[in-house]
Amino acid sequence: MKRAAASTAGFVFGLLLTWLCLYIFSNALGLRSSRVPTGGCLDKGDCAWWVAPLLFCYVFMLPVLFGVLNGMAWQRWSLRKWSGWFLGLSLLTVMVDLTSYL
Repeated sequence: MKRAAASTAGFVFGLLLTWLCLYIFSNALGLRSSRVPTGGCLDKGDCAWWVAPLLFCYVFMLPVLFGVLNGMAWQRWSLRKWSGWFLGLSLLTVMVDLTSYL
């Protein structure tokens, strides 16, 4: 039960980190308006069939990795090993979200 709670906490943290990065990069930095194409996929009906699964993977893949990390590391890994993986995955999340706006 505690492993499931640790895994859920990692998943929720990953979702919050992904949302925070997307919010900062799109709103605070003003990058959204410069990257929206005029004839692009602005409505769900205008998008290709593969856009919805791609968006789902884009938003949920890294939080799932955070959940798996916490589930695997629960009472198995040292704090140093877990911290290194957690920091690396956090930086990966920030880099993936940043490169989507560049």
